[in-house]
Amino acid sequence: MSNLYIELTNFTEWLLGLVAALLDWTKLGFLSDFGEWLQTAPVVDFVSTLLVAVIFLITAMMFGLCFIWQERKFLGRFMDRRGTQVGFLGFFQNFADGIKVVLKEHIVPKDSDHRLFEMAIFAYLASTFMLFGCIPFSDNFYVINVNLAVLLGVAIFAFGPFSILIGGWSSNNKFTLIGGMRAAAQLIALEIPLLLCIVAVVVLTGDLSFVGIVTWQEQNIWLIVPLCIGALTFFIAAIGESERIPFDLPEAEAE
Repeated sequence: MSNLYIELTNFTEWLLGLVAALLDWTKLGFLSDFGEWLQTAPVVDFVSTLLVAVIFLITAMMFGLCFIWQERKFLGRFMDRRGTQVGFLGFFQNFADGIKVVLKEHIVPKDSDHRLFEMAIFAYLASTFMLFGCIPFSDNFYVINVNLAVLLGVAIFAFGPFSILIGGWSSNNKFTLIGGMRAAAQLIALEIPLLLCIVAVVVLTGDLSFVGIVTWQEQNIWLIVPLCIGALTFFIAAIGESERIPFDLPEAEAE
């Protein structure tokens, strides 16, 4: 089965070959040598991996934007108001808020452990984006397909609470430490029902690969039918893991 990496490798070989041909057309020796170097296997693999990472990063960010937009529109209807109005159906309100966040001043507490404080932020973001590399979005759109992909995803997923706890502790403030412990406790507690639902899926399919689980559903039945209670439990626990309403006590955006 071909996957995204193979398709992008073929595209990268074609693109670098085109660049090498243009460099060779200049009749300059050092440019021709550089073009030949661009077509070597290590360079092709590096560029292909970089393209896969960029595509999945953009995909993950777009998923987040769509979910936030849907949540805002639904909450607006629940509260008998229109919700976001910037751009088409209010979708560009997310981009406006993103620009506002980027332009804000980056403040680090004076007495904090600067390295741990910064590292905790990037570690939490990295664990979130790494999960998208394990998820097969289609037959040809996935990054990795290992036999123990489920265990890998669970291990990455479990890293998030520790990043939050480290961030609260590194601030050198008792209130941020209490808040970090509260948020980490909620995430760790909700991982238990999530893991039980995942175990039920693995036991029923007999496969620890996400691609294998999807293939099993194609050949048999959608797992949401026999595991309807588990699917509902997983959905509720996932809302709690993402700290959205009504499980937004660690953030409390409305307050």
